[in-house]
Parts: sequence; C-alpha cells; structure tokens
Amino acid sequence: MNILPLPSVNCRMVVAIAKFEGAIAESTLPKTVGNMAKDIVTLNRNGFEVEFSRDDLVSLTKLWKMAGSPEKGKPNDWLAIDKTQELVSKLVSEVITVQGGNKKKAKSRVLQTTRGRNGETQGHYKLALEYSGYLSIEFKSWMLGIIGELIEAPEDFAANILINSHNKEKVERAKQRVLVSGTNKQTMELASITGTPYAQVHNDRYRGLYRMNAKELRTDGGLDKAETPLDALSTYDLTLNSLANQRAKMMGNPNAIFAVANTLREGHEKDMGSPLKPTWEEKRLRPNQAKAIAYSPEYQTELPVS
Repeated sequence: MNILPLPSVNCRMVVAIAKFEGAIAESTLPKTVGNMAKDIVTLNRNGFEVEFSRDDLVSLTKLWKMAGSPEKGKPNDWLAIDKTQELVSKLVSEVITVQGGNKKKAKSRVLQTTRGRNGETQGHYKLALEYSGYLSIEFKSWMLGIIGELIEAPEDFAANILINSHNKEKVERAKQRVLVSGTNKQTMELASITGTPYAQVHNDRYRGLYRMNAKELRTDGGLDKAETPLDALSTYDLTLNSLANQRAKMMGNPNAIFAVANTLREGHEKDMGSPLKPTWEEKRLRPNQAKAIAYSPEYQTELPVS
C-alpha cells in the first residue's frame, strides 16, 4: 500500500537543535565590562549619573539632564510622538511573549512615570537608546561608545533563538491540532456514510499507531476520562494521526484506517530504530485554543537574532 510521505519531522534534528541552543545559552553566561557587572554600566556626564541595564529600567529623566536639559527634549515630549508609542507597544508585546503576564504588568516593565516635584520617567533600555538619539546624535554617539559592548552582547541572540524556536513549535503544534480536528470531521462524515461506528475509527487509528485504544492512551498519558488524547499529544503525533485520517479519506474507506496507521508506525520504527510511543505534552491544546494560536500575530513575528 502506498502511503503519503510524512512531512519533515526529524526527531534526530530536534535533539540536535536543542543541544545547539543549550550550547549557545551556556556560552553567554554573564561576563564583565570593565569592573562592572556585564548587565549594568554607569554613565556619568554633566554632574549626573545613570545606571544603564538591559534588565532594569533606565532613567530617561536623568538622560535628559545629562544632555543639558533641552527645552523641547523632555521625556514627555518624546513619548507623545506616534512613533514612540508604536515602539512602546511593540516592546510591551515582546515582554508578554517572553515573560507572560497581562498588558498592564508588561507595560510597567517597559515604561514607568512618577509625578510630583521629584518625578521621573524610566524606560526599557531600547527606549533609552531611541530617546538618546532624539536628544541629539552627538549624545547618542557618546552613550553608545560606553554601552556598546553591553547592548551588542550575544544574550539577545541566544534568548531570541530560544523564543523563536518555542513560538514556532507552539504554532506548529497548534496548526497540526487544527488539521487533525478537521480530518477527524472528514472521517466522521465518511464513517456515517458507510455505517461504521466513529468510536471504532478512532480506536483503530490509535491501535494502528500505538497498539493502544483510546482508553489505554488516556491511562498512558494520565488523562481524565473526558479528555481526548489529541489535546495532549505532541506535534509529531498529531501529524501522524492527521495523515492516517487523510489517507483513509482518500481511500474512501474508514475501515482501512488501522492498516494505514499501522504502516505509518512501521515506517517510523524502521527509520528511528525504536518503537513508536506517544509523546505527551504538559499543556492541553483544544481545537478552539489551537485556532487562536495558529493565527495569532503574536506568534508569527520572529525576534531578531543578528
């Protein structure tokens, strides 16, 4: 029987990528810049001192004073510009992606303003960099000469690779969950036409792939009786289940799904040299959640790695 070729889901490659990312993360442990910790550099100019860090907020008010307190260069003036607000929104989205939390909490990690006589505006280091250029090109050039090594350190590269990889995995699993949900409906329609019990089709697919029925799969994955195994299976497993559905649909015979799934299992075991066992994900992914993730702009934008 000719089975549609599997998509390029290479287990060995996944392991290699994980090791590569681990090596990158390990190679970017904190170093030092001068006699300061790598994540903090102190700027001194015109009698004012500012600590510049990629982990904490930077005082935009003190940067303004350092630059000579230009009348039209106050932090509030700059923050009122549309492009500045676009940057703030982009950074808030990045913080939510990386650290989680709601929009209000994320914004507090990007921008904070205290009012009163000693009021101060503090911002994310990327805001501080943009603001320094607004104050003057000379001021930004001076600042970059001091903090250049800090902001060009490879930590962003390593972190962003991990974030992008995680997002891609999340989106791919979501897409496969949506796909298998759709192919399930197709096989259900086919089963109703041929008079085949749909539960039998489900169980035949599971037995062909894993040599377990739905009940046994739930036990294997630690799932409740009401949960479907598909909500907790990995991207690779979802791909196999979807392929089995599609092939049976193409053949017009839901009763062929066991043979199709069994052939997929045998192909895996021949290529990988080990039995096909279900891989369980900790987080459940129901069809409606999968649709939201698969088509969310938040997961489509990659962070820079160069």
